[in-house]
Amino acid sequence: MADRILLHGLEFYGYHGVQLAERSLGQRFRVDAELTV
Repeated sequence: MADRILLHGLEFYGYHGVQLAERSLGQRFRVDAELTV
């Protein structure tokens, strides 16, 4: 039986992207992840 690690609703704010506005204004990223180990 494998163990699971669940991560829900992690939020990050980053200043990267293709468009100039993405790099200057930034944007919020939200991540859900399920890891089976």
